[in-house]
Amino acid sequence: MVMKVARENMRSINYAYDEFCRALRRLPEAIFGFSNLAMVDLDEAVGNLDSAVYHVLSCYHSLADASRDTYDWMEQPGARTLIGIRNARHHNLGSRVRGFVSMAFRGQIRSTQSYWTVAYQPESQASLPHYLPDIVEFLEHKENRLSNKRASEILDYLQVRETVEHFKSRSIEPSRLFFNLMPIISNGAKIAIDAMGSDLEVLSYDGEVYLDHFPSIDYIDMASGLYSCLPSTLAGKPYGDSS
Repeated sequence: MVMKVARENMRSINYAYDEFCRALRRLPEAIFGFSNLAMVDLDEAVGNLDSAVYHVLSCYHSLADASRDTYDWMEQPGARTLIGIRNARHHNLGSRVRGFVSMAFRGQIRSTQSYWTVAYQPESQASLPHYLPDIVEFLEHKENRLSNKRASEILDYLQVRETVEHFKSRSIEPSRLFFNLMPIISNGAKIAIDAMGSDLEVLSYDGEVYLDHFPSIDYIDMASGLYSCLPSTLAGKPYGDSS
């Protein structure tokens, strides 16, 4: 009976892993295809990118749920951070941790103002800026289902306090700050795959690719102190209220 339960649980993990890998593959397609699609249909391009991000978050949460009885990798700060961002979106907390592209498209930020992101990695890598005040709002929300200790660990992992202080010393308010979600996704995926890799059954080409990829790369240093200025145009046009 115990062996049967273990086999069934591992089968659920393998299915969840496979779906997560498919979501991972679609995300860079949405990122790198954004500019071309935006020139034709900006609404569709924004929607595709936002949906691709949410699909990755949801699949990661499903993988954590399936793995919880067998592994404890989801207790690491990097994994908890990614799951927390998913929960903010799923439960409509912290304004669902909005992305820069969505905010620019909806006129929630202005191209006449400068915005900055804590990049965590060189600018040559893919970037997914998300609004820093939203994640802070989520971590302070009474319904986030996080202990004060865990909320503080996520703040530490994202280098929120250090980022806010860095920019305040330059007279830049937190309302103009974003954080790059892509390294959080990469680290979160590596945490899970490093813990389960030898036990996983590959069900697709995507699963095979990421099972080879993530163990071969290093974790991204979240304390790198790398920052970058965000663009003042979206699909070649200024965004927001320029008045």
